[in-house]
Amino acid sequence: MYAETGREHLIKFLTENLRGQIVVWYPSAPVAHVHLGLPGNIGASKRGFRSAYFKLDVDAEALYQPGWQSALRRLWFSIGRVLRPFYGDVRTLTGYRRNRGRYWVTRSTQRHPVIAWWWCGMPPGPAHAFVLGTPYSSLWPEARAAALDQDGLVFVSTDDWTSTASAFGRSGDPPESTRLVDTGASNDVIPREYPSNWPFGPPKLPRDNPSG
Repeated sequence: MYAETGREHLIKFLTENLRGQIVVWYPSAPVAHVHLGLPGNIGASKRGFRSAYFKLDVDAEALYQPGWQSALRRLWFSIGRVLRPFYGDVRTLTGYRRNRGRYWVTRSTQRHPVIAWWWCGMPPGPAHAFVLGTPYSSLWPEARAAALDQDGLVFVSTDDWTSTASAFGRSGDPPESTRLVDTGASNDVIPREYPSNWPFGPPKLPRDNPSG
């Protein structure tokens, strides 16, 4: 367990086992799914910019159980401090079908605006909470002004994750120059355009580059 063996042991285990293989996670209710994505090449590729990502799916009904909202808030802060992401958020996505303790995607399932590891700019709200790290914490000063700053990370959250209030209501929307570009193509998985303020260098490699 992470609590027993620590960060360095987890990094060593993932380095030795995750790339090119499958690491099986066994969550317990109300956690429905855990996923850690590490692409073979992180950064610019011929298809677009890829980043490692971590996703934790929790049954939203847990938010209405005594103590669980507070527990999930503490978990969110803890995960942020461990992973130190440049962006992360908490959202309620509807349209899943629950059957025999499992959760299934349907045609009506809402999709997060960031698809897997294809990072292409700051996504729109609503979100119950979000966290910013370097470099976005310095590119979005309004968020820092509304935030709880911990260990160099900027955390912004609503008071109640069961409400429809959005953390973006406290900070305003991300600067337009950093936002995910809406191309109008709802089925796009790999980004076709990138915001003008892109802090990671060229988002794509030239087609004649042999890597990526």
